[in-house]
Amino acid sequence: MPKVFQAPTWSVDLPNGWTAELQADYMQIRLPFPHAELRITPYRDETGRMSAAEWIRVAEHFTAKRGRPVIPRNCGDFVGHETRFDAGSVWIRGWALLAGDEGLDVDYRCAPADAGRYDTNVDAVLSTLRLRRPAT
Repeated sequence: MPKVFQAPTWSVDLPNGWTAELQADYMQIRLPFPHAELRITPYRDETGRMSAAEWIRVAEHFTAKRGRPVIPRNCGDFVGHETRFDAGSVWIRGWALLAGDEGLDVDYRCAPADAGRYDTNVDAVLSTLRLRRPAT
């Protein structure tokens, strides 16, 4: 039975064996696979200069400019894009996601030798992302 982890503005279901720890600015998810982790960071612009929707567009632009793939994705209530690349000692899959005014920066890291190995598991968890609307 999955456990629902609830952040202030969003939630995600975690399967048995996965644990989450809320840090100051992000949620750290430990997977039951060696050297693999998932991090979900809410987009915040304390200056008010860039909305989450604009941040998604800028992230997509710079991802493409670096020559990395920009893959449209739906993750539960959130939509945006994914990229993936080898950063030398680590394989990274990253998502820039938006639901309403809420942006999420998500990254999955593992050893390059494990690239693609746990993608189905990670995708299944991200498909449970839900926007939590404040009670009125």
